[in-house]
Amino acid sequence: MHRHTVCPPPCLWLVAAWAVLCGLALPSAGRAGEEAQETKLDDEGAKKALASITEVFTKTPGIKAKVERQVEMVLTGEKKPVQKAVLVLQRPDKMLMRFEGEPNAYVVRQLLDTSYSDYSPNTKKTNIADFSKAPKKLALLRAAMTGDVAVLQDYFSIEVFKSGEAGKPAQYHLVLSPRKDAPVKVDYKKIEARITAGQPFFSFVRTVPKAGDPAEEHYSDIQAAEGLSDKDFADQLIQNGPKQLDKVSDEGK
Repeated sequence: MHRHTVCPPPCLWLVAAWAVLCGLALPSAGRAGEEAQETKLDDEGAKKALASITEVFTKTPGIKAKVERQVEMVLTGEKKPVQKAVLVLQRPDKMLMRFEGEPNAYVVRQLLDTSYSDYSPNTKKTNIADFSKAPKKLALLRAAMTGDVAVLQDYFSIEVFKSGEAGKPAQYHLVLSPRKDAPVKVDYKKIEARITAGQPFFSFVRTVPKAGDPAEEHYSDIQAAEGLSDKDFADQLIQNGPKQLDKVSDEGK
């Protein structure tokens, strides 16, 4: 049995085999001038903002969106080419992110119930992580990939900043820092997310792992999706190709 620390990759998070864990992908403060107009909310204000986000997410369990993902190399500062993908999500436990492009850039990420699968174009093999015996890490994985801020608060301290013009929906900027008392180890330095009030998903997510390269994901054309079935989360590459299974444990915080 392999033991893994959780580094959500969305998006949650998304690095290497645990791309989802390391990339739920949640949004960033990376645009000039955005922070200047922001006001940090006090504890009560932050609580209300997070509750309003959770309420919208709960009412809109199914979504579809377009994704643009870019990784920045820590050693060189070089940014890799933007990867485009399509996201299909059904809260609380189903996700499929299918990337577009040339065959050697094609990758698929899939969350189904208690397993996370990541198809690698380099090995032409699917890595499957079975979380059925790791409920704490499974909770983090699901929360990171579906944007469940209610659960993420068990693993991260969340600061909330607010901006926006009068008469228009508020803009929220979330800054997540790993909690020392989290149920399992979280290998993140920081996660940031941006969302417009009333929207069913984040518009921008940035993850900074303790080891590995930061990644940004921009979400657009976010739409509610009703009547999703198992067929919407199936993928030929994952279903038909060779597979490697890892059993994940909550042991070794």
